[in-house]
Formats: sequence, structure tokens, C-alpha cells
Amino acid sequence: MTNKERTYQKFMERLDKDEYIGDPFVGCIKMMVSALIAKDGFRTALETLCLGFGSDNIVIYSQNMKAIACYKKYPAQLTNIIKAHVKNHNKEEEFYEEFDKTFAGKKRNVIIYSVQTDKHIFYIVILDNDIIDKELKNDTIDASKIAFYTIFDNYELVRQLKANSDIDALTGAKSRFVYQRVSRKLTQFAPDITFVVCDLLSLKRINDKFGHPVGDTYLKNAVKCMQKQFPNYVYKLGGDEFVIIAPGKQDVDKKMGAANAELKKTMKHSVRKAEEVYYINYGYTYGKTAEISAEMFYKTADDKLAEDKRQYYSKHNTAERRTR
Repeated sequence: MTNKERTYQKFMERLDKDEYIGDPFVGCIKMMVSALIAKDGFRTALETLCLGFGSDNIVIYSQNMKAIACYKKYPAQLTNIIKAHVKNHNKEEEFYEEFDKTFAGKKRNVIIYSVQTDKHIFYIVILDNDIIDKELKNDTIDASKIAFYTIFDNYELVRQLKANSDIDALTGAKSRFVYQRVSRKLTQFAPDITFVVCDLLSLKRINDKFGHPVGDTYLKNAVKCMQKQFPNYVYKLGGDEFVIIAPGKQDVDKKMGAANAELKKTMKHSVRKAEEVYYINYGYTYGKTAEISAEMFYKTADDKLAEDKRQYYSKHNTAERRTR
């Protein structure tokens, strides 16, 4: 357990024992953490923080001084002051002096502090708050820092998990999860699409004969060759089954011909199994997304894939067919 995790655990234990009685921020920390666990997001957390600080607005800036979250619209001058403060490494007193000068005559009581995670620094700005007592101000800042560590760490974790689930680890193709999201909203993807279903010739036999490392190389090289012809449009459904969804009418025979020619050359160079045939089987269809469902696109292309295989095996030895 890291120091940050121990601090957070201790803090939550003290909250549960009501050892922070009298601090108006305590209940808000609990609410904020609960909101984030429930995936209510930044806005609920910021709303809760505003309540805890008695504030009208809270703004979060990233390390490059981009406002990544705010509860309400904030004054443009605020960003300029923050940028100057961070760029010049000003002392906290100098920031508050500049702030008071900019908003002279206006009720703009402010608190600024930074939160540093393993990868990033965030700047928290709390505007128009009711906290005047210095000790209470420091206590609430310390408490909120711990909460924000949790927010940002969870944010990084969720983002990483999402990235991992969106990309197939072995091949680099987009995952089945991404395919499912795209296929549910084809009309938003493009008004008309080319839909291709693919698999790899004799992958099972190559795995059995030469081992899975050669089979994995076959998979990875096949995806690279397809991605070269259809950038960002290759999805892995599982095993050696892939789908390509590309906007508009594509010259599939030409592109897949180029992909197969490159695959043959790449495999002969990388695994040196001269007697093997490396080939991407494919079937495809084209149509308007407002008229054809994803299921029908898939079925039509898959039927044509089956026909492509029949034609291939009619020209080559039948033993190959039985080993798939």
C-alpha cells in the first residue's frame, strides 16, 4: 500500500468515526467520493465541493493550463492569472495580490492549490468561497487534496482500462467491444459503408504444425497489412475473425489483393516457412446504413466469405480444407 493509499484509508476511517465533527467539508467529502464511485462524474464532485467550501464555483486546470472541468462559467481573466502564476513559479501571496488587483471591488474570495498524481499536476481554483478562518481553510484544502487524489487516480485507471479494452493486445486491431459500439450506431458512423468479414487461411494447422508463436506472427502481420489498406477500420471479433467497416464504397478486391501480396512477402521473410500459403479470406458488401442493419451487413459479407473459401478450396488441395 502506498503512502497516498494509507493516508486516504486513514482519512476515511476518521470520517467514519466522525472525528472531523465541526468541519463543514466532511460530509461533502463522503458525498463526493460516493458520487465518483457511482460514476456520476466530475460535475457531481464539483457541485459537492462547492457545497463544502460554501463556494459559487470551482475550476480544475490541467498541467498545460487547460480548464478541464468547472461547475459554472468562470471569468476569462482567471486563466491568465493562473498561467502567469504557474509559469513564473510565483509565491502564493503574489497570486492572491494579482487576483485581488484584477477583481478589485468584487466579491471574489479565492483559494488555489495543486494536486500532483503519479503522472500529472492539476490546479484547483475555488472561487467566491465563504472560508475566512486560516486553520479551517488549511484543513479543508488537505481534506480535498486527498479526495482529488482519489478522483484523478480513478480517472487514470478507468481511462487505461478503457484503452486496454478498446485495442486487441496481440494484433493492435480494434476490439470486439469497439465493433459492438460502432455496429449499434452505424448511421452515425457514415451514411454508406463497405463491410468486410475476414479470417486467416489455415491458422489452426499452422499453430499445430509450427507452434503458436508462428500463428501469432501470422495474425499480427495480417492485421498490419489490412490496417495499411484500411487505416482505423479493422476490428477483431475473436480468434482469426476480423471485420472491416469503412465509410463509402471501397475497392475491396484491390485493397485486399495488396494486403495479401504484402502478407505473403512479410511472412516468408519473418518465419521462413516457404511451403506455407498465407492468405486472408474475405467477403464483403456495400450499402446505406439507414436501410441495412449491422446484422444484415455481417450476414451478407459472411456468406460471401464462405463462397470465397469454397472457390479457393476448389482450386487447391482438399486436405487443406479439412484442417481448418
